[in-house]
Amino acid sequence: AGYIFSGDDVLFWNTNQFDIHPQALLKDSLWHFIQLNNAFGIYKWKYSGHEYGLLTFINIKTDFPYENKYLRNEFGKSFPVDKNTVISGEKIPDTNHIYDKNNHFLFSIIQSEKPENNDTLRLTGFIAFSITFLLLFLVYFNINTLSESAKLKPIRFWSVTITSGIGLMIMCYFDYPTLFFNNPIFSPQQYAANALIKTYTHLSLICIFIIEMILVYHLKVEKGKNHPILQRAGLYLYILFFFETIKSLILNSNLSFNLLVLRENIFTNIWTQLLIFVLAFGLFFMLQITQSKAPKTSTKNTIRIDLIYILLSIISYIFVFHEFTIYYVCFLFTIILFDFLRRRYFNSSFDFKTFGIYFLILNFVILIISYQFNEYKKFNKYKILSENISVNGNSESDPIAELLLEELDKNIKEDTYIKQLATKPDSTEEITKYIFNNYLSGFRNKYNINIKAISQQSSAYEYYKEYLAYNGKRLKETGFYTLPASLYDLSIIGIIKTAENNEADNANFLVLEFEPKRNFKSYSFPDLLISNETDLSGQNNISIAKYENNELIYSDLKYDWPEKDTTFIHLRDGFRLIESADIKFYILTKANIQIIITRISTANITTLYYYFIFSFLLCLLIAKVLFWIYEVKTQQRNYIIGLTTKFQLVFVSLLLMSFIGILIFSTKYIRNNYQQEQISNIEKKKQYLQKSLQDLYYWTEDISTIDTQGLKINLEELAYRYQTDINIYDNTGKLIESSQPLIFSKHLLGRMMSPEVFFSNEPPENQYEKIGNLSYLAAYTDMINGDYLQLGYISIPQYLSQTEINAKIEQFLLAIIQIYLIIIVFSVILIIIAGKQLSDPLHLLENKLKSMHLGGKNEKVEYKWQDEIGQLVEQYNRTVDELEKSTQLLLQSERETAWRTMARQVAHEINNPLTPMKLTIQQLIRTKQLDQQSFDAYFEKSAQTLIEQIDNLSRIAGTFSQFARMPETRFTRVDLAAKLFSVVELFRNNHENIDISYSGTEKGIYVNGDAEQLLQVFNNIMKNATQSIKNGAIGKILVELETIDKEIQIKFIDNGVGISPSIQQDIFKPNFTTKSTGMGLGLSLSKSFIENMNGTISVTSKVKHGATFVIRLPMEADSKLLHTEDI
Repeated sequence: AGYIFSGDDVLFWNTNQFDIHPQALLKDSLWHFIQLNNAFGIYKWKYSGHEYGLLTFINIKTDFPYENKYLRNEFGKSFPVDKNTVISGEKIPDTNHIYDKNNHFLFSIIQSEKPENNDTLRLTGFIAFSITFLLLFLVYFNINTLSESAKLKPIRFWSVTITSGIGLMIMCYFDYPTLFFNNPIFSPQQYAANALIKTYTHLSLICIFIIEMILVYHLKVEKGKNHPILQRAGLYLYILFFFETIKSLILNSNLSFNLLVLRENIFTNIWTQLLIFVLAFGLFFMLQITQSKAPKTSTKNTIRIDLIYILLSIISYIFVFHEFTIYYVCFLFTIILFDFLRRRYFNSSFDFKTFGIYFLILNFVILIISYQFNEYKKFNKYKILSENISVNGNSESDPIAELLLEELDKNIKEDTYIKQLATKPDSTEEITKYIFNNYLSGFRNKYNINIKAISQQSSAYEYYKEYLAYNGKRLKETGFYTLPASLYDLSIIGIIKTAENNEADNANFLVLEFEPKRNFKSYSFPDLLISNETDLSGQNNISIAKYENNELIYSDLKYDWPEKDTTFIHLRDGFRLIESADIKFYILTKANIQIIITRISTANITTLYYYFIFSFLLCLLIAKVLFWIYEVKTQQRNYIIGLTTKFQLVFVSLLLMSFIGILIFSTKYIRNNYQQEQISNIEKKKQYLQKSLQDLYYWTEDISTIDTQGLKINLEELAYRYQTDINIYDNTGKLIESSQPLIFSKHLLGRMMSPEVFFSNEPPENQYEKIGNLSYLAAYTDMINGDYLQLGYISIPQYLSQTEINAKIEQFLLAIIQIYLIIIVFSVILIIIAGKQLSDPLHLLENKLKSMHLGGKNEKVEYKWQDEIGQLVEQYNRTVDELEKSTQLLLQSERETAWRTMARQVAHEINNPLTPMKLTIQQLIRTKQLDQQSFDAYFEKSAQTLIEQIDNLSRIAGTFSQFARMPETRFTRVDLAAKLFSVVELFRNNHENIDISYSGTEKGIYVNGDAEQLLQVFNNIMKNATQSIKNGAIGKILVELETIDKEIQIKFIDNGVGISPSIQQDIFKPNFTTKSTGMGLGLSLSKSFIENMNGTISVTSKVKHGATFVIRLPMEADSKLLHTEDI
């Protein structure tokens, strides 16, 4: 800051934040420390020509008389020092001393004994300990890995859990570590239940531990025998814990269901919803687990068992907690009813849709129950308050009056004229008139004031002294006392000493009695004049009145109470709640006296619905993310985002972008609009005030001749009339008077006017100025007389301008949020419908394409809309028709090819025996012609050869005939194990050089199939296995029979030559063989037989390592269950 002085007069200044008087400064061109009324700093005085003094001031730390959200006593940005550090101009030993560059001492820095309340440090410590606790919870969740086992022994689990739980309770009780539990985010003022659970931090830690304990128990602990009774009992205990947590949150916190005030505690409200969501998610998990572990019973038995548990749970609740039983019953029945419907109609699904329905119902019930808890809390709070008022009266806190009384006490005590008058006899009337005219103008709108003069020796003095000692509450160090306003007509009494004269005939004390007016006029008091010590939050939303004999004898004027009560007459004694015209009144009646309390709030049932929508959507979004992670982890869903999800994400993104865009641009537009409106209003006020003051001081030529007390009264009247504050400055820029003198007497602002306006060559304009962190609009104009000569300057500061703009913006934003909540709900519904409309035909097409195959009937898709999907469906249907045509052509071509191949094969097979037959007959003819004697012997030999070849032809014909016929499968109930075992025994007896073994039961495994075809399949595979083993090799064949999930699996394992990978895909085709004999039809027929019985046959093999044939068939219901590990 820079100043130019000429003597004691200031000629130039570049800031009006400080008041500096040159007569108190050292003028030696050195830096010096100075303590101003509102700041600490250093200065340097330097003379220039013509005896002008140039002053440079550097602000080190602000020093306002109190602090609030606008006023902070902090070091400047260039001085990163703790705000509690004390600055002293004296050179104090054992402290840090500050010197200038010439080694000249400036000031000492004293570290405050008060611990540093560093919110950044506390927040950093809280985050660090939160991460530590999360890591400990993670270790606890994976405790089974410490024992290097997949599952944890129950005894180990319970020992670790109990130890951890006890340690957690000890830490919660002793608040250790302190940085974690006493953090800047959650405080006991927001929530405190008992000595153990003192804040949201304590409750959150306990809830997370219980949820994790449930997860670890069900996922990581070994289960011996299921104990459904204990599991169900655990479920009901958790429901009880859930209910009690909700009850504790409502009854012991400042949670609000009004979105209009949600901003005041937005983080704690959201955190409360997250806690409820976590507990609800844990309950959903427990419902799923207990149902999956429970034995299968009929619906009637299930209902009967649950009714027993419900009855026991209700009896236990009544015995332990007594109150709110009906709410607990409603909560319990809602959960159990949903669980029953979930098991019956939702197939016990653990998915997002089921959870969404569950949480919608549960959240609605929780909200209704919480609202009832909140009403119960208000009822009891107002009952206690009304009873206290009945006994002690209502000592309401009026911070505005207290500030004015402090100033009044100081002014009267420092006024030497009053002391002079007090020494004169019979001066009471003159003192009273003087005080009324000079000091009580700020009180006369609200109070009727009576002034008395008394002597210290009088009985009246002793009466007031005893009266105030018993009934009054002293206002700090002043002579004023506040009284319970609802008990006495008076609310404030002041006793101020005016003279040291103790003579009985001289009055040396003034008594000021303040009686509240029924209706009074006032202009809003700026918030920056109210310190943080004053707590108005508990009084802003209620109004209190007292009636006696149906006549209003007291009210706090926050509500328009009627002078005569006609609504609550004829009420019996007691406390009750009565609703009238949608307003709730809490009434305490005692004889002919009634004390009535009502809430002044804009909340209604609509705000409750909005809160429900807000909380539900928030938790639903979190649930969607959690279920997506769960499905990805369990491989129920891949990372690929589908078309429907992309569509929904784009829609939601556009919705959010539009919402954010509207908020940003609307906020900017409204702010600018309100600012322009304020400027327009202040321009009008400026003209009116200029004209009013011109009329009042029409003949004044010099502002210094104006009576300042009269000017102050006029400014207060004008301030109320035009609802604005007014400051008057003279032509040198010095303050003359103000309608809000506390701003200057508390040294929140300097007494010089804004230099930007005073030193400007342009006419005075509007500008934004600052006091501390408060930015406000101020307008300036000239104060003129009747001859239009300038007397000074009129300043019109709008201290409430920024507050009003912020309030209007908040109202608008809340309206936008409410509208968008409705839009989001409908948008979510539309997104689901549109996504379903988009995905259903695509999923149908996907399934049809998956099932599309050659040789079968491919179904078409019906879709009535002529859009892009309709074109895709039309193309699919056209493809189905073309595929069917192509299939027919292909089948015809394959049939022709097959018959040609068959004909060539038959011809080839028949030609093979015909050649030796022809040669034999030709040899017979030649022998008959050449050697008649040996013909007979040769004839018998040739006949035998011909018979063998004819038998071979018959066999070839029979085989092809059998393949062509493909005999129908005759389904009967077949003991597959017995058939298989008989085949194995047969081959074992006929192949002693091969080790043939059997693994599995020998009977009792049934299938629905053809016994003869099964024997043929087994014989064929066993024959191939024996033939694959080379002569001289140590052959082994293992046949295994087992059941897997209601399916029979048979394995034929040999150590033969194996099957080459290149021909494995062809071995089940007709006429394919690798042997020198045989037709290549055995495996083809076997495959057909097995598939006709709804089974499968496959082969795996490595060359020189044998082959494994696997047959799978569906098992009959009453077969023996056999697993490999049971063998």
